[in-house]
Parts: sequence; structure tokens; C-alpha cells
Amino acid sequence: MSGGGLTSTGFQKAGFGALGLLFISIPLSIAGMELAIFGLYLLWAWSLAKGQGRWLHSPQERLVLAFLALAALSAVLAPEPALGLAYFKKLWRFGLPFALLMLLEDRWLPRLLDLWAGSAALIGGYGAWQHWTGVDLFRSQLLQNQYLLHDGNWHAVGIFSHHLTFGAVMMLVFACYLPLTWTGQLAPPRRLFYGLTAALGAYGAYASMGRSIWLGMGAVLVTFGFLRLKKKGIWLVVFLGLFGALALAVKDTQPVQGFLVENPVGARIAKGFNQAANMDRLRMWQAGYRAWAGHPWLGLGPAQAAPLQAVYDQVAQETGHQFYHIAEVGVHNIYLQTLVDLGLLGALPLFLWWFWTWFELYHDHLGRPVLGVEQGLRLGILSGLAGVWVAGFFENNFRDAEVQVAILTLFGLAMWLGRRPPDRA
Repeated sequence: MSGGGLTSTGFQKAGFGALGLLFISIPLSIAGMELAIFGLYLLWAWSLAKGQGRWLHSPQERLVLAFLALAALSAVLAPEPALGLAYFKKLWRFGLPFALLMLLEDRWLPRLLDLWAGSAALIGGYGAWQHWTGVDLFRSQLLQNQYLLHDGNWHAVGIFSHHLTFGAVMMLVFACYLPLTWTGQLAPPRRLFYGLTAALGAYGAYASMGRSIWLGMGAVLVTFGFLRLKKKGIWLVVFLGLFGALALAVKDTQPVQGFLVENPVGARIAKGFNQAANMDRLRMWQAGYRAWAGHPWLGLGPAQAAPLQAVYDQVAQETGHQFYHIAEVGVHNIYLQTLVDLGLLGALPLFLWWFWTWFELYHDHLGRPVLGVEQGLRLGILSGLAGVWVAGFFENNFRDAEVQVAILTLFGLAMWLGRRPPDRA
């Protein structure tokens, strides 16, 4: 049993209930996710108070504590400390991976995966319906007014506020369930169910019409292929590299341009290579880099939109560019955004936490050649995290609450899987 030695039946039922609510809510509702996290924190605190749980004293735990301490220092020294400290309401979820690690029981994992697959398949199917028809049944009128036809297709958003949020969550669903369709440990009906979930996740990511999501999906597939095929995966990377080089070489030819213009997906791809179409993002990056260069160690401070807007205004005056987005929206690059907010000292422990978790799971993956359920989940988490990190070069995905919770849940599963016995596949 991996739940910190806890034996109370009532406590275990509460733990499974909170985790079940979390997994059901990931594709559906931030309110459900946060209620589940609050419940997990209460259970975690209770177990610590009763001496049945323990602090992990792991590198990940120390990195998170260092990040929070440096973020607090950056907030206190910011031009508007109150806004900086208020930003911590977005960071209260950072204990989720450790609570999940402490409370998750072995026997719960199959049921939790089924619950997640069920809710993800439902919302993935709804997202496909949205993409085809523009239906929007569950969101407020304010959000519906922002949901417009773009290049001949509706952006699938599920019941989230933004299409990139929906796309990122569906990308993680696809990544986690794709390997589970390959494992012989599961009965054929369950493999078929997980395969359907992966397919709907893939379609939902596509239907979000987010180019950063599409790039992330490419990273998911490359990572999955490389890890699954091992040495043969090198040839996959070589093939994709040659294909990409060929695509760049012919993208400006008349037949290719004609094909791209004639369909919505092609139009979105073509805009990705159009400097004028991406000028707003390029200028945001220019402003973000300038803001960070002026405050390299602790950044401007969290949620300091006013000084960043001043840099935006400088760039606009120098270049004549009129920004489509205000500074408060962010610079559409999670790495640069973190440097702007927290500087190098604040960003370093956060990035180390991310990559430490990935490489620890990767090392654990290498020692388990059999593709069982747990090994399949390792492969899915490795691929999914690679996808969101690639997408993060073009969006502020870790700042979105729904995406953040999904990523933190995968972090918790990664640490839990890293502590499994060596003979468990």
C-alpha cells in the first residue's frame, strides 16, 4: 500500500473520493479540480498530524519550496507588493503532486484511469461537435461572445474559457492513453476504450485550432516514438527532420501555397510562417526580453502588469507596432514570462523541478522493458510533458489554472510511479 501507511477505511474512501473528483474534473471543471485539491490537502494535513504520513524530503520538494520563497521575495520587492503577493493564489496548487503521492493507493489507479478516460471521452466528443457546428451549451454568454468562427472552423473549447486551454488538456489526455492501448496487461474492451479516449483527445487537440498545440502534439508523437522504438526512434527523428526541411523548402511554391490557402488547417499553418501575421507575438517577446534584461535576477515581480506595459509602450513607440494584447495577458512564452515575473533566481528552481521530474521518470522508464499499465503511463507522462513544454514556447500554458492542475497531476503520478517496485511493469 502506498498511501503513507494509512489504514482507516473512512480515510481511504475520502482519499479515493477526492482523487476521483480530481481525475473526473481535469477535462471538465476548474471548480471541481480545486475542490478536489482542497480535500486532498485536508487529508494530507490530517495524516501528518496523526503521524501516519511524512514529509518526503525529496529534491522536488526542496525545489518547490525554494521557488515559493524566491517568488515571495520577488513579490515583496516588486513596485506593487500587494499585487505580487496576491499572485500566490495561483500557486496554492503546487502541493498537489506531493499530496497525490502520499495518498494514492495501488488498487485505485485502474479506477482513476477509467474515470479520467470517461470524462475525457465525453468532453472530447463534445469538442468535436463544437468544431463541426459551433454549439456552445455550457459556457456563459460572455465567453460565448468571444467564441467566433475562425478561418472556416470553430475553435473547440469544451467548457473551458479558451481554446488553447482545452487543446493542452486534450493533448495530455492523448499522450497518456495512447501507450495504454498497446499494453497486453489490459483486456481488449478496456484497451479499445482507452484507444477511443486517445483518439478523441487527439481530435480535441487538433480541433482547438491552436498552432502551439499542434506543435506540442508533434513533440508528443516524436517523444512517444523515440522512447517506444528505442534505437529505431533515431531514424524517426531523422525522417521527421528531413520532412521538416523539405516542407520549409517547398512552402513558398505556388502549389503548396494554393493548398494551404484552400483549407482552414493549411491557412493556420501558413500564418505560422508569416512574419507579419506573427508580429504581435514577436514584439511581445521583444518587450518581455527587454523587461527581463532590466531586472535579471528577481524580475519585475509577479503580476506587475504596469511596468511591463511601460516596456510594451516603448517598443510600440520605437517600432510603430500596435499591440493586439495588453501586457496583463502575458508574453505568450511561459519560459520568458517566468523570467519576466521572477527573474533568473525565481525561474531556476521552477525549471529544475520540471526537468528533474521528467528525467527521474525517464531513468525509471529505462529500467522497465515490459510495456505494462504502469510503464505505459510512464511513457504517456513523458510524452505529454514534452508536448506541453514545447507548446509553452508559444503560450503561457502553465499559468492557465486548468492546464496547471493537469500538469501537476502528472507530476504527482510521475513521482508515485518512480517509487514503484522494480518488478512492476
